[in-house]
Amino acid sequence: EVVKHCETGYLVSPGDIKLMARHVIDLINHQELRAQMSLNSYKNAIELYDRRRQFTEYVNWYREVMNTE
Repeated sequence: EVVKHCETGYLVSPGDIKLMARHVIDLINHQELRAQMSLNSYKNAIELYDRRRQFTEYVNWYREVMNTE
């Protein structure tokens, strides 16, 4: 997943406005937490969307598809 709860952001059930507001207020009030989540998100994005990794995953998927037909 792109968002890892409490590590790169917060996951909230659709419609749970009170919990979403609580998390937003938490981030506003805690600069250190906000900075850490931001850094974690950046590192996660670099890892997940690295060109070499994406290429390898695409090639593996293509090979798998070709072998199943």
